[in-house]
Parts: sequence; C-alpha cells; structure tokens
Amino acid sequence: VYLATLMLTVLMYLSFRTFGHNYLHPERFTLPGFVQSLTMTQSLTFPMPRQWNIVAWSVSAEWFAYMAFPLIAAGAMRLTGLRSHLLAFVGVFALYSWVLHQWLRPSVMELGVIRVGGCFCLGVLICGMRNALPVRWAHDPRLAKVGLMLALLLPSLYWTSMEFHLHSVTWAPLYFAAFIFVLAQPGAQRWIWKHPLMIHLGHISFSVYMIHGTTIMTVRAFVGTQTMMGAHPIL
Repeated sequence: VYLATLMLTVLMYLSFRTFGHNYLHPERFTLPGFVQSLTMTQSLTFPMPRQWNIVAWSVSAEWFAYMAFPLIAAGAMRLTGLRSHLLAFVGVFALYSWVLHQWLRPSVMELGVIRVGGCFCLGVLICGMRNALPVRWAHDPRLAKVGLMLALLLPSLYWTSMEFHLHSVTWAPLYFAAFIFVLAQPGAQRWIWKHPLMIHLGHISFSVYMIHGTTIMTVRAFVGTQTMMGAHPIL
C-alpha cells in the first residue's frame, strides 16, 4: 500500500507536468525527497518536510517506533498492576505534552518521530493496562455502550478544538487511548463493533488513509485551492 500510493503520487505529479499544470507547491516534489519517501526515512529530517505522498510521514515515524519497541517493551514489562501502568501513562503523557509545547511547529506533522514516539509509548501502556484489568470489568457488556458514546463524542471534540484553536494533538492521544482501551475489552466487542461494515472499514482504513492525501492534492489541482481551503491543514 505504501509503495503503491507513493507511485500514484509520482504519476499524478508527472501528469501535472506533462499537461503544463503548475502545481501550487513544486518544492515538495524533489529527487532527494523521493529517495527519503522510498526508504521511509523522511522522519529523520527535523522539522519533517512535506513531500510527495505527504501523509506517508506517519509510516516513516512509526517504522522508527517499531525499531525502538524492544526497549519500550522492556521498560513496560517492569510495571505490575493497573495502578503502575496508569501512573506511567500519566507521566509519559505529561512529558509528551511538555515536549510538544516546547517544540510546537505550524504543523504538528513536522515533529515526526517525537509525536509518534510519544503516542506509541502510550499505546504500549494501555496494552499493559488492558492485560491488568480485572476479568469481571473486561467482560462487562456495558463497555460496548461506552465505546459507542466515545465514538459519538468525537465530532463535537473536533468542533470545540477548532472553535477554540486548540491543537488536536494535545487532546487526541487521551481520547483515542480511552477509545482503543475500551474497544479492546471482550465486553465491548459486540453489537455495532462486530457488524460486517465496521470490520470492512477497519480492513480498508490504512488504504484510505494512505490515498487521501494524493486525492485531495489532485482535486485541488483541478477545482482550485480556494474552493477547498481548510479541507486539510497540511495539504
């Protein structure tokens, strides 16, 4: 999927040039940038540049998070019990928030490994919390309703975030940590969450994510940037 969407972005860019269309940001399409994208090393540059299939930045950063996973897991495995995992989660989130506040860029995408690394550590910790949760709580069927309530809450959270100019990167990790933690419990895995449509959306979610940047880039090229202004903050 990563390579296919990168090649599609290259194809669209070459099409722009072939038909004489002057794309708004030609500086994003360079040979060094293509090599970085091809090798998934664009996140090594700080601040991370916007280049080729822009949304692929997260895959690059996640790759380095996976490389660090043995060290992260070794630290997390020293924790025992729900309380110790929760305290570690609060500590990591506090450090993550402080670093973001100190190094905040116009686009949080530019923080690359820092942003993904912090959230990856939080994910490891909620995995530990899931395993430490008492069985009677984990199998509570009411968790499915909690998951649904959290899902319905998301649009209003994003609206509030935009209304008050709050960076979603500061609150989204807490929200999605809670959402993922709830849905990971056996008690939540029923009703709407087991519907074939929901499962299908899960299967195609990565492909949709990887293609949406190039899709928006192409549509903007044909309908004009002004009509889509604000449709995507980094594109």
